[in-house]
Amino acid sequence: GAEARAEPRVEAPAHAMPAPVVEALGPPQPREVEPIPLLSFVLSRLGQAPAPQPPTGALRLTISDEAHARADAILAGAGELKWEPGFRRAQGRCSTERLGDEERPYFRLTGAGEIWIAGAPGRWLPLRLADDVLYVREDRVLAFEGSLTWEAGTVPNAGLRMLQFRGRGTVALDLRDASIALKVTDGKPTLLAGARLVGWVGRLVPHGERLPGASPFQLACQGEGVVLLDAAAE
Repeated sequence: GAEARAEPRVEAPAHAMPAPVVEALGPPQPREVEPIPLLSFVLSRLGQAPAPQPPTGALRLTISDEAHARADAILAGAGELKWEPGFRRAQGRCSTERLGDEERPYFRLTGAGEIWIAGAPGRWLPLRLADDVLYVREDRVLAFEGSLTWEAGTVPNAGLRMLQFRGRGTVALDLRDASIALKVTDGKPTLLAGARLVGWVGRLVPHGERLPGASPFQLACQGEGVVLLDAAAE
């Protein structure tokens, strides 16, 4: 009789995971990033503490009241959240001026849920404030929690748009270059290149200043605190 033909044998690709391993992984979740205390970050930039490791995952913000996030930093969202345009706030009141610009607007999220935030690899950092005060350029803020008290303003005579944060909560910053910190002491004003300014902590009063003759500086900073600067020009 005719010989029985053997059925072809199909082998699993060498890179395929066994089914039990796939099931054990559970639903996909990004690697969660923990915020760095603001004080630790500032000390590291002053050379007085180890530098924090660049984030290798995403920041999860759990929302029970409100939060703000920049459009290009939002990865995902879940829950009963209402999304609406974010507006600048001055003296505790919302203005009619949008946060951000047309290319990178901010959203105000209210309700209950969570969002996932991330910046460019190696160029962003989430910071945790604990009854601290932080001033930072508006275009360097990726997201912030509603538990923080915040105001929008500008550096006098310079026009740089700034955000002020107070209290307890998390704010994620876009740190495009290696940032450094300089200590400013009372009675010894410090001159700054305006394009390098990232923000400051402490009782500092930066303002635009025109110096006679040729000068690379556009800002003067007085008071007591620490100013944060980009180490390289954009």
